[in-house]
Amino acid sequence: MKFKTNIFLILAIFSLLLFPVTGEKAAWLVRAGISANATGTYQSYLPAELHRASQPSSGQNLDLTLLGPDGNSRAFELFWRETTEPTSMVLASERVELLEDKRLMWEGKLPENYVLQNIKVHLPAYPEMAKVSIDGLASDTWETVESNLAVLKPAPHSRVGVVSVPISEKNFSRIRIYLTGLDDKFQMTPIQAMLVIIEGRRSGSNFFTKMHDLTFEEVAREENREIRIRMPGTGILVEKLEISTEAMFQGSWIIGSEKIVLGQGEFSSLSTGQIQGISKNPLTFNVPVNQVWKDGILILILRENNWSGAIKQVKASFRLPKIAFAADLVGNFQLLTGQNKSVAIAEMPAAQNRLLQAEITFAEAEFNSAQQAEDLLKNYAVGGGPFNADGYRWKAPIKIEKPGFYQLQISSAVALEDHLAGLRLVFDNQQVPYFVGRAQEREEPLNFNHEFNAADNQSIYQIRLPSGKNLPVYLKVKTAGIFSRSVTVENHEAGKVGWQPWKTLNWQNSEKMRLDIWHGDNSPISVSQALAHYQTQDLFFNAAVSGEYLVYGGNSSAKAPNYDISLIKNSMLKAEPQKVQMGEAAPHSETAIARQIEDAFSEKGIGLYLVLGLVTLVLIVLIVKMFPEEAPPEGGQNKTDKEN
Repeated sequence: MKFKTNIFLILAIFSLLLFPVTGEKAAWLVRAGISANATGTYQSYLPAELHRASQPSSGQNLDLTLLGPDGNSRAFELFWRETTEPTSMVLASERVELLEDKRLMWEGKLPENYVLQNIKVHLPAYPEMAKVSIDGLASDTWETVESNLAVLKPAPHSRVGVVSVPISEKNFSRIRIYLTGLDDKFQMTPIQAMLVIIEGRRSGSNFFTKMHDLTFEEVAREENREIRIRMPGTGILVEKLEISTEAMFQGSWIIGSEKIVLGQGEFSSLSTGQIQGISKNPLTFNVPVNQVWKDGILILILRENNWSGAIKQVKASFRLPKIAFAADLVGNFQLLTGQNKSVAIAEMPAAQNRLLQAEITFAEAEFNSAQQAEDLLKNYAVGGGPFNADGYRWKAPIKIEKPGFYQLQISSAVALEDHLAGLRLVFDNQQVPYFVGRAQEREEPLNFNHEFNAADNQSIYQIRLPSGKNLPVYLKVKTAGIFSRSVTVENHEAGKVGWQPWKTLNWQNSEKMRLDIWHGDNSPISVSQALAHYQTQDLFFNAAVSGEYLVYGGNSSAKAPNYDISLIKNSMLKAEPQKVQMGEAAPHSETAIARQIEDAFSEKGIGLYLVLGLVTLVLIVLIVKMFPEEAPPEGGQNKTDKEN
């Protein structure tokens, strides 16, 4: 009997493995939950985080799937706005309280932009002396709608009381319902089962808009300021950007996206504009967008007429579609992206004047970073050919913790080298395809030593520049205070001893430079920071596995690679890369000659036989030298001559 039980247990385990129960698929990128506490039709707006443009992109379609509490998919619809005709919906309670004067208070929140026309209160199991009063909240002030209305029976033998209150269109944000005349036995019974149905219409255009705080990064590119703004999703209808600056901005702006052309990043402009005059809020200006943004990054370029300081905040006004679904079960419904199910957004809902159970909101969105990396690798998987290290002078390690899409920020030493087009990214002796981002300017703190010559009231700062064949674009030296000083910049010139004044821009490279500051009759000033600004380009690549990757460089004969990744790079830029730094570059000693020598002395090479032959010849010579030929006897004749 025990043996049979074990057999059945094993079969049950195998059946679960081979035929899993219906439920949520593991492949999701972003998801958010929404709770249905009763069956019926629910409505909400679609959060910006749950926007993911369908691939391939077509119109305004989004990749969305709705799962019910049982894990099976459910039907739903997306639409932009509702009709302005009257509709009905059940209003959920947000607060229930027994007041000191023995009144029961019920409070609920109305949908935004809702014009209230009628309120119906259904009260089961009520006493005959029950009365209903209603207040509404408009512009932060509570107004009396009706007081002490009698609860009426819809039929003689009905146990349900109804109060219907017509209202001459009011924009209330909340309503309160007060119940009086309840005895001790029924004080809490009616409030638990009370049903409030409101009738009204939407006002205005009925489009739902929401402001979002966005993350951003400022990148220096020549004389322009470039703001790279991260979108919470793709396929979002962006109405405008709201930019807050440290000081008032006046000048021109350009918005666009990044495209890759011939292996190099290029900026693609979409619209431009001017900011002039002084607005009501001078430290904030708006940039109109008014289009569906299908990239993960929006690039804003600012050309300012005067100094405007740092960018303090970036907001966006998103126009978000609404979602409606029928809850056939009570519980948590999940809306998720990443299952490649394309859903169109309609202008209006298919059904008008439907009774809504409630308008509710989604919980905070969850991001599945592991699945996002897997999805990117699956859709954009390309491989590189074998790698030949001949001719490369250095290599640098990159530590990849997990598979994904990466942005490699090369070091200043590498950025200031020549032959950057010949860089190769390698893993396990195989090339890893990459593409190059747009040129940008980056700064790096520099180390410096300070000496003070008290006799001449002179400060001497010796600054160590980044290593590399080329020089930085410029150096920035920071100090503080109000002053005017004479500064001489010196460097080491080839063929000359000691420090030489630098008077022209055509100066020879040096690992160090020196600032001589004469203070005259003033107190000394101190340098707080020295920065080197240099031009660089990042490398973007997919890492299929974790481990140590290597960057090889310094090969003057290597040409720019031509990878298949160039065919899909614009699609990859829609994803958010993980930034990674390269380690310190080390000399790469392996050359073609060294490899030929190694091959010659392998099992199949002839090097070993050549060495053995050479050793044999040397031994023969040594033997000849150690054992010379016997000298002839005195008289110059040998034994044979004597006999003759």
